[in-house]
Amino acid sequence: MRLVEQMLALYKTRQSARTPHEQSVLAAQIAATDRQLDRLVYALYGLSEEESNVVERVITHVDDRALERYNRDGGNRDDYCDA
Repeated sequence: MRLVEQMLALYKTRQSARTPHEQSVLAAQIAATDRQLDRLVYALYGLSEEESNVVERVITHVDDRALERYNRDGGNRDDYCDA
């Protein structure tokens, strides 16, 4: 629960970040927290390292395709990605 609260606080703080440096630091913190959450979920489901890697590859592929659609369609980023 602590990680979820931390993630929510980071997203809220990012909304008020004023400088590119602040935004970059917060983005790195969000990414690190996201990785921690992922590892926790993988452990809760008892996934092996190999299974976790498969999940990561699928997630990356989906994110890449979403970004391609965003760039192609020029739509709202929120329609395609959850970042």
